[in-house]
Amino acid sequence: MNKSPLLAACVCLLTCTLTGAALPAGVNQNPGEIYGVIEIGASGIKGVVVQTTAADPETPPAKVLKQYAPLDKNAFHWDASASGRVAEFVEQMYQEMEKDYNLAIGHLSVVGSSGLPDNVRSNLAETILQKVRAKMEFINVEKEISLEFLGIVPARRFSQVVLIDIGSGNTKGAYTPRSEGSAALKTFQLPWGTKTWAHEINQTRGDGDFGLAADVLGEHKLLPAIRQFAQENPELNNRRRVYLAGGITWAMCRLLHPYDQGSWVKVTDSDIDSFYERAKKDPGSLLDPNLDQAPKGLNGEELETAKEKAKSEIAKVRDVFSQDQLVAGAQILKALKETLGFAKKDAVFFAGEKALYAWDIGYVLEKLTAGG
Repeated sequence: MNKSPLLAACVCLLTCTLTGAALPAGVNQNPGEIYGVIEIGASGIKGVVVQTTAADPETPPAKVLKQYAPLDKNAFHWDASASGRVAEFVEQMYQEMEKDYNLAIGHLSVVGSSGLPDNVRSNLAETILQKVRAKMEFINVEKEISLEFLGIVPARRFSQVVLIDIGSGNTKGAYTPRSEGSAALKTFQLPWGTKTWAHEINQTRGDGDFGLAADVLGEHKLLPAIRQFAQENPELNNRRRVYLAGGITWAMCRLLHPYDQGSWVKVTDSDIDSFYERAKKDPGSLLDPNLDQAPKGLNGEELETAKEKAKSEIAKVRDVFSQDQLVAGAQILKALKETLGFAKKDAVFFAGEKALYAWDIGYVLEKLTAGG
């Protein structure tokens, strides 16, 4: 497979130039093409098959056909023998994709995320090449959020949206600066995500209350950092829409609106405030939402199906986040909301399930645009 020039380039923090302006026309010339992407990260391996689609003004021109069962991070450790085991799993996943979709030559990509340890990359890429004859590519954090933007934001809204992804290890975002044209993206990053900010708070609180320590540290460390990148990126205040991604936003929406599991979930200021206060003061009820308050018109078998899905999602939230981590992630959300003025925006949405594989979709779209 040809390597995209953009993926080979060094992308500086806060500036990432893409060829996104020509994307919709270039992709939609051949709707229906199918591509497989296998993502290898520090926390596991996942695979997805993507199909290009005809133009739709409200979605990027691609959709997920199938998500393949991931390999959890606990299944391997990044030691000297990791490359062989990982390559074997990649080969198995590729064979499943071939069986399901008979991918054309050059339609499989194996991509290493920014979290992969540097010392395993060379050997892993060589082993992958031998197993599936795919030249593995590695991307950094700035590239990840840029591709995620392409995979979530429809082209007609490029100039309107700031995308913010609150992950477990960091918080990152992207938007298009009008002064540089629609083909440019700027990215920004905070060194803390839900779990790393919780760790930061625990490091400073000693025997004190976690919530009180969070308030103090947030005022002296988190808010100044967010205000700084807001000052460095004044155009953020002019973006009329905020699209949110990341685990903590997913958790908030599932706990506060368990039946609202559509592609776009509207988020209000009161949602974020309530989430933070309840995570600090009443985590028990937050993690056990009342499922008897179902939306009107939902009844019978449809209601039972929706209720079981809601229960499953709530159970996942409990498995993924500790109480302290919920508080920490909610605090980041609240600080972003206050600093960037979510209340003044036309709309704030959680991108829903599409965010899970967004950068994989963005990777395919960028690759097609670059002619790779």
